[in-house]
Amino acid sequence: MMIKSEVFYPKIAYVSERNGTVDLRAFATPNVIVLVSPSGQELVRQNPDILLLLKSYRADFEALRDSEGIVRKLFKIGNEGILYEVKILKGKNVSLVLKEYNLPFQQTRPAMPVEKQAAFLKETLTRTEHLKAFCQEYMPEYIGVPEHYGFLYLPGEDGNIRECVLIMQKVNGVTLENFFLESRYDDGTNKFVVPGTLRDMARCDYEQEIKARLGYNVQQTDSRYASHPLASDLFERNVLIDFSQPNELRPYTLWLIDQ
Repeated sequence: MMIKSEVFYPKIAYVSERNGTVDLRAFATPNVIVLVSPSGQELVRQNPDILLLLKSYRADFEALRDSEGIVRKLFKIGNEGILYEVKILKGKNVSLVLKEYNLPFQQTRPAMPVEKQAAFLKETLTRTEHLKAFCQEYMPEYIGVPEHYGFLYLPGEDGNIRECVLIMQKVNGVTLENFFLESRYDDGTNKFVVPGTLRDMARCDYEQEIKARLGYNVQQTDSRYASHPLASDLFERNVLIDFSQPNELRPYTLWLIDQ
């Protein structure tokens, strides 16, 4: 797929290597292209001004780069990049997290051809959609994947993708890595001393549900997901434990991130 910012791309059907089909769509405005997943399409339908918001985000990024801006507010520093929060609409308690993503092709010399860059982005969204579907069908309700709405990416004068930002659902929590090591839980909103029984429960869920089902037994569970791993990195640092969303089975939700 050649990237031309002046062109509006219609529906793109992308077939992943896992023999599944994910419907991706691209929205293009001058100097801004947004590639969205099915959940991203629903986000745009419900909030059509999201494209204007992303243009404002881009203006903040260009003007300030390493600082905050009018709509671009620092959320946290993650394993693979810096995360910024933006509000979708004034008066609504709905936020997005945008990760200024350090993609592998940014380190290559010469730059990876734009077709391969676009394929990388599509594969990332496709894998996430399959991972979300697997979790919804086979995992307990307290284990989930944040919505990955799409990518904001911008072509440079040479036609290669110059910048890339992953657009995600905002979720709270701390990594299991920190949760298992620290005596206190603190996500900025909830703060408490962690009982040993709660830590043991979370560790059991991590070992027996996340690592066992996603790391080893995917093929035995459903052969449709067997060709490639759904999750690329199941280490403790890539699972958030979030006590702001309890459910009937657990006082927390476990979010799979950076997959």
